[in-house]
Amino acid sequence: MPFKDPEEQSRYYRERAERRNADPEYVAARNARNREMYTDPEYRERHRAYQREYRRNRRATDPAYGNMAAAESTRWSRKRAGIIYTPEQQVEFAALTGCEVCGTSRDAKPLHMDHCHDCHHYRGGLCARCNRDEGVLRRWQAACPPDSPMRAYLDRHVCKTE
Repeated sequence: MPFKDPEEQSRYYRERAERRNADPEYVAARNARNREMYTDPEYRERHRAYQREYRRNRRATDPAYGNMAAAESTRWSRKRAGIIYTPEQQVEFAALTGCEVCGTSRDAKPLHMDHCHDCHHYRGGLCARCNRDEGVLRRWQAACPPDSPMRAYLDRHVCKTE
């Protein structure tokens, strides 16, 4: 080990990384090397073979690897997003037949569990398009026409932070 003190070693490597990232010539050369490497068909095939082998070995040694159930995956993503919902709301969401704004059938498009981004409480089930539109309205603080279904949907929810 070139350094006796581990703090000094980590400081050295941190400063070296900062110097390299600040040097435009070094960054350009590194980007060119990476571009060349990833556009090379032989390299890409070797890399894909390595990834396949890694996944095969991982599945052989770890039975839980890659076998997360869809319900568990959905529950985890909701937990990560911070959505707060009660068991009754979960049953309500499962019973929805279509989007609460446009009425698109659940069979045609999967529903998203919409939530308030201020208080993180569940609001209802929306198709991807309505969920995106709601986010755009919120982000740009735009107003919906008073008679629109989106306005009626948003007015039903009283934010817990107010």
